[in-house]
Amino acid sequence: MARRACAAADAATWLSTSTSSYRPTSTTTRRSFCVSSPTRSGRRSTTTRASSTSCAARSRAPEPQRGEHSLDVDWIELSVRVSRDLEASVIEALTPLASGVASESPGGYIAEPDEPHLLDDGPVTVKAYFSTEEDAMSGAETARGVLEEASAEGEVFLTLLAEEDWAGLWKRYFGVQRISSTLVIVPSWKDYQPKPGERVLELDPGLAFGTGQHPTTRLCLKAVERAVGPGSKVLDVGAGSGILSIAAVICGAESVLALDLDQQAVEATTRNARLNRVESRIEALAGTLGERWPAGRQREHGFDVVLANISARAIVGLAVEFAAHLADGGTLVASGFLEESVPDVRAALGTAGLRVVSVRRQGEWRLAEARKG
Repeated sequence: MARRACAAADAATWLSTSTSSYRPTSTTTRRSFCVSSPTRSGRRSTTTRASSTSCAARSRAPEPQRGEHSLDVDWIELSVRVSRDLEASVIEALTPLASGVASESPGGYIAEPDEPHLLDDGPVTVKAYFSTEEDAMSGAETARGVLEEASAEGEVFLTLLAEEDWAGLWKRYFGVQRISSTLVIVPSWKDYQPKPGERVLELDPGLAFGTGQHPTTRLCLKAVERAVGPGSKVLDVGAGSGILSIAAVICGAESVLALDLDQQAVEATTRNARLNRVESRIEALAGTLGERWPAGRQREHGFDVVLANISARAIVGLAVEFAAHLADGGTLVASGFLEESVPDVRAALGTAGLRVVSVRRQGEWRLAEARKG
């Protein structure tokens, strides 16, 4: 993705306290309000911003109103503009809290099989999406905490976003991606003629996370090619758009159980499975491991491969569950964490009886492959 924001003339402060709330009085559905963020001097900025898609309609921002607890919009977009060295830290902090997280670079990425590289090394904007005001405020405070801990400059602001904006605007930045010499991700709305030997995965993420553009998704897709073979039984925890589940079937998996706490992700996985004509081999359900296992679904064990592109905290917390669901000799593919979290991930997996056989990298992100037994 590569969207922009342009400055508005007025200044206002939102999120002044954890109990403040905001209800727009304008009919404009895309408005951005800066959340006070730290600078190197310790001062906080209070600039109001309007998104680039609605710069022609920049009415004055209403003052925060107390006592109201909902926003008349479908989604709230949190934007965090930071230096590139903080990009991964902000993404990792927001991923467990948001319905989806994406990163924008001024010049974008060149999507090559080995290592996507940057066209521009300037500041980046991390975008996170929330369905409630409370969650958005929590995300904003979390982002501010990352900046404060690093004593770094940055901008943190929120945009009121209609669902059709989120579902459609990003499509212009989602192109054909070659993951490896044989696996290619193709947006469902693009025509593509496969080359000899290529395996095509068609995708329409909708409102779910997972387009193949994020480094951890690419790491996981390559790991799927290594770990999954004909007849494999696969468990995908945090399935998102279903991209890893579908890749597993393309690589020969006999069956995939795809779990996600977000119902929209479950729907996206089901839709994309049909799009790729593999719906008979993928079952998508709302839930996760442990106490939030899908209601009415008998617990399964003996999976040959467990996929978990989530976060360091979630991987550590679910390590015992991963081991319990894997067959002897089975492989765990876990990603969504940074180098600094590798020791904690190794320790948790080891305690659970899983042996880490490799840790792979793409930029600042890491992926661990572990075996049971």
